[in-house]
Amino acid sequence: MKVARLLTVWIALGIATDGFSSRTAAQETLTQQPLENRLRLLEQEVKRLQPIEQELKTLKGQLESQKTAAVGSDAAVAQKTDALEQELKILKRQREVDKEIELAAAEKRAKEAPILTVGSKGISVKSADGNFGLKLGGQLKADSRTFLEDGGERLTDSFYISSARLIFDGTLFKEFEFRLAPEFGNGSTQLIDGYIDWKHWNALKLRAGKTKGPVGLERLQSDVDNQFVSLGFPSSLVPNRDIGLQLYGDLFDGALTYAAGVFNGTPDGASADIDEHDSKELAARVFAHPFKKTDLKPLQGLGVGVAGTVGNRQGSAATATSNTALPSLKTPGQNTFFTYVTGAGGAYADGVEDRIAPQGYYYLGPFGLLGEYVISSQEVKRGTVNNQRIQNAAWQVAASYVLTGENASYKGVTPDNPFSLSKGQWGAFEIAARIHELDVDDAAFTGIAANRLADPTVSATKATAWGVGLNWYLSKNVKLMIDYEQIRFEGGAGTGASIQNRPDEKAVFGRLQVVF
Repeated sequence: MKVARLLTVWIALGIATDGFSSRTAAQETLTQQPLENRLRLLEQEVKRLQPIEQELKTLKGQLESQKTAAVGSDAAVAQKTDALEQELKILKRQREVDKEIELAAAEKRAKEAPILTVGSKGISVKSADGNFGLKLGGQLKADSRTFLEDGGERLTDSFYISSARLIFDGTLFKEFEFRLAPEFGNGSTQLIDGYIDWKHWNALKLRAGKTKGPVGLERLQSDVDNQFVSLGFPSSLVPNRDIGLQLYGDLFDGALTYAAGVFNGTPDGASADIDEHDSKELAARVFAHPFKKTDLKPLQGLGVGVAGTVGNRQGSAATATSNTALPSLKTPGQNTFFTYVTGAGGAYADGVEDRIAPQGYYYLGPFGLLGEYVISSQEVKRGTVNNQRIQNAAWQVAASYVLTGENASYKGVTPDNPFSLSKGQWGAFEIAARIHELDVDDAAFTGIAANRLADPTVSATKATAWGVGLNWYLSKNVKLMIDYEQIRFEGGAGTGASIQNRPDEKAVFGRLQVVF
């Protein structure tokens, strides 16, 4: 609008100027016109032009005002722009701070989040700081035993589940650990292991609960790492699992291990959950690897030790067999070949029991050798006239060789190439052989039939066995075993004074085991 008015003024001014120029030229031609007339005309022209001049001044002022306003507006815009830019910077920084806080919170959550692991060693979950943890593992052993030349089903061939076990291992505040291992195999349910460990120091640890007694070498080996389906005869003379309190630890970087404890006490080869007597059993073991930290590599796999127990076992003359506190001895095929006379007026434990068990093993590359010897002595009584100290002894020597070249060890074999048909891998193969024997004290058979501790026509005085085996380690978790065992007996059959040897026991054992 204002620009249009300005143009109109300029046009009018131009017309007026042109008109003025024309009239001036006309006046110059009227030389005769008086000077006053010319002056009057000029004054009239000035008066006529004054409004236009005033309009021009007004328009000029408006233009100046608009220019000044425009400059002010630009300054305001610039100021507002600076403010917006500053606000944007603040918002960006706030966003960065929020991201930093969010990232720190995420890192904190990640550090505090439980760690879940699923692998060959089971399923485990533990807190981020390692103070708490729980691991679920287990084992399943599907076994078979077939007796050869057993005289018309005298012994029963069978398939059976020797072990179906869940294993719960837990950690509390790092220093405390526990294990619960219920067993569902062999047609019964029982607690195999249930103990608590305190492990503040590696050299001095404390265990309380039900666990393996620290005596037998093969017995202390993990159940899934045994080289034969059945344990050797020395394991029949040492405690299986007992309840008590023990100290144990490793010294000199594992070159020396020890265990010593007090337990309820169990008969040879047995496990116990309750104790019916005040007397307890002391057990101790020392095992050394004398060359473990030396440069003598051929001797680094040598381990030797000795273990023993002492206690006071008291049975009773009651008719119930379970009250005698005496063991029954079985073959690898789990057939009883020795038992004390039971029932009314039968034999029972009546005094001190002690065991001594020197032991050792040697491993070099794929070769392994394990040996142990156990002597178990027990005061046994029958009636009022027969009180004997029975000393039974057992030994075994077992050798193995890993055909595929992996290292043999007390903790089993780990295949270099676990079984995989797609990769053409077959795992590891191991052959094993052993000879073992259990000799019952002849004093158990002395006396007349009315008061002797054991019947020589029912119980053998000696069992000597040899066996061979093939183990296929498909992986560390899956193992297939097949063994042949042959046992020869002295005594254990006949009638009256005609004592005969019971027939040899020949058996093939098989096992497919899974452990995780």
